Amino acid sequence: MAIRKPHHHQSNTDNQPEVEVVAISLDPFLDPAAEAEYQAAAEASQRAQQRREWDTLNALAEAQHVTSGEIAAANTRAARLLGLFGAALAGALVLASRATPASTFSEVVLAAAIAPLLGSVGSLLSVLYARLDTDHGFPRWALYSNQPDALADYLTLPGHRAIHLNAAQLGELAALAVSKYRRINAAVALLGAALVLLTLAVLTA
Repeated sequence: MAIRKPHHHQSNTDNQPEVEVVAISLDPFLDPAAEAEYQAAAEASQRAQQRREWDTLNALAEAQHVTSGEIAAANTRAARLLGLFGAALAGALVLASRATPASTFSEVVLAAAIAPLLGSVGSLLSVLYARLDTDHGFPRWALYSNQPDALADYLTLPGHRAIHLNAAQLGELAALAVSKYRRINAAVALLGAALVLLTLAVLTA
């Protein structure tokens, strides 16, 4: 592109100002080759971002799968421990209802065993209690029972929003799994104490 620029030097022939030609470089983005290169770079960056988002979503999905498996395992352990609690409770009832009177010490120990037994079963039942107040997973989907289009929109969020949603759900699942295992540990400790007391009650009966 060229622009004519006045020159104040006077001509010897007609005393008119001469015109000087000044070259100005074009904007590189108006150059078809440069514009194509810029567009290709932008598309490559977008594809890389999409791959990162996809990889992140896959990692979150895998972590959610593992965490959900741990939650299921905790529920199974709690159910099995409840069976053991039933056996311990049956033993306590047998001791309490036997025909021959027990020693005073044995009765005191037996009464002391009831408290950890009840604490253990309460802890295990809390593990098996279903949480429906969460904002993720099937309780959330139930809110869209008559809104299939809204549910489809919710499940097909853009990459960055889907990552945020799945990360929040993973954190909630992990916290739930840790809470369940802590309550199972507490139940095991209480049940162990109750079994020791029941054994002592049997030995001193």
